[in-house]
Amino acid sequence: MIPAKHLLPFFAILLSAVIWGVSTPITKALLTEIPPLSLAFLRFLVAGCIMGALWVKFHHLHTPIRRSDLGKLILIGLFAISFNIGFGFVGIKLATALDSITFASMTPIAIALASVVFLGERMTKLNTVGQLVAFFGALTVINSPTGQAPDRMLGDILLALSGLSWVTSIILSKELFHRYHSFTITSVFFMVGIVTFALPAAGEYLQNPSWVGRVEPLAWAGVVFLAVFTSVIAYLAYEWGLEHSSASYAGVIEHFQLLIGAVAASLILGEILSGGYVLGASLILLGIVLATRPSHHYRKAHAR
Repeated sequence: MIPAKHLLPFFAILLSAVIWGVSTPITKALLTEIPPLSLAFLRFLVAGCIMGALWVKFHHLHTPIRRSDLGKLILIGLFAISFNIGFGFVGIKLATALDSITFASMTPIAIALASVVFLGERMTKLNTVGQLVAFFGALTVINSPTGQAPDRMLGDILLALSGLSWVTSIILSKELFHRYHSFTITSVFFMVGIVTFALPAAGEYLQNPSWVGRVEPLAWAGVVFLAVFTSVIAYLAYEWGLEHSSASYAGVIEHFQLLIGAVAASLILGEILSGGYVLGASLILLGIVLATRPSHHYRKAHAR
């Protein structure tokens, strides 16, 4: 039973789960018209403009950045945005949206394991069992059909690298989230995304400038959705919900994002919810429950 005072924060977290769940198949659909790194650049360019406008309105939320921390923030931004989104978008284009959703759902498992290796946190026997269950779930998904993919193996490798990049950013940023407001960190990350994706996007344009004229109005609306909802609203809703409730409610993200994302990929893209995929996804969900409780809490990737 959720306490009354936590109902609104819980629904804020649930809102972010819904948005992140449907964003992956939307991204996959957009990549049929827009090159991957150009899509990443456009997404963060629009999102960065929105964050800039919000900064003017809510500048009191901004935490001044120490000069000694600037380099570390930029480095974390490279892992959180540039590598995470870059590998992720190219991976989605080559694999399937269901594969991408599966790898994203494994994030808390990887964070829990990395926390043991790099931060010295302890893992209980229950956590270890959860890691193994989720691992076998992932293997089941990988060996199950999920739809047409140009190069699923390479795509899955890139999706795994995307997840590892996000986990690296989480490990590196642990102390900075206590020092700076999330609004400040997000703004820096978006700026890193704009700068690092600008040159590759320009290269894609020079290689094939005609793609711009072939993009349908609905696809441009999809870009706005990724920037406004996936990059800004979902993250702000998640952070606000987490701030005003228990951190354990963040676990709802993993369950709902995987379920909603799988259904959305099936409805939007016609991808296959095979028996093997359903079994593997169920094992992953069970593994998440066992591996991240009660000793591990985590932050969800918001740059999806």
